[in-house]
Amino acid sequence: MRNRAFRHSFISRDGGPPEFKSADVFTAESMPVASARIESNDLASYYPPARKVWVKLIAERETHKLVGAQVVGYGEAAKRVDVAATAITSGMKVEEFAQLDLAYSPPYFGTPC
Repeated sequence: MRNRAFRHSFISRDGGPPEFKSADVFTAESMPVASARIESNDLASYYPPARKVWVKLIAERETHKLVGAQVVGYGEAAKRVDVAATAITSGMKVEEFAQLDLAYSPPYFGTPC
């Protein structure tokens, strides 16, 4: 990874949305990239507090290595960009990133523990 420096920035507005988080690899030479953007909810849409979040992933066109991620929205952005930052640091390809098995625990209302 010649001439590259990893940058992980956390920029948010205190007291109100939207929240913006990003993680990326900067390079001195030009790098052909491909990117994809999605709009989704931070929670399953049937949960009342579900809020909009937008995610953009950037990958090297030739190798498919993830090199950047941006998340902005009214929901929780930090958790999403933390996972992307880990994938970028480890040199993961987009195909590997898409197959990650991450923990998820939906709310348990009225269920005894």
